[in-house]
Amino acid sequence: MKAWRVLSTDSRIWWDEHVKEESHPATAEGLAEFIRDTLGPICFQAECEA
Repeated sequence: MKAWRVLSTDSRIWWDEHVKEESHPATAEGLAEFIRDTLGPICFQAECEA
């Protein structure tokens, strides 16, 4: 998946943990959900703080 390749190393590890815990399926749709629901809010908060 192209999207997976652009994630930071930490985000990739976190994604793998979510897949292992079955929080998200190991699919493109699951990765999109992870980015939207998990990484998106963190990035938004960091941007607001900057």
